[in-house]
Amino acid sequence: MIPPLRRRCPRCGHRDWTTRFEAVRVEGDRLVVCPACDHRFEPAEKPWYR
Repeated sequence: MIPPLRRRCPRCGHRDWTTRFEAVRVEGDRLVVCPACDHRFEPAEKPWYR
């Protein structure tokens, strides 16, 4: 089993499991919403390659 990844909000720095960040679609773009500050941002795809 692949463990869940952690995600970090670029605005407030909140860190949590990726499953806690709600995924939304805005005009075809895939964004996630920070549960702490409601900031919407585009997640990094395959962050382990960066």
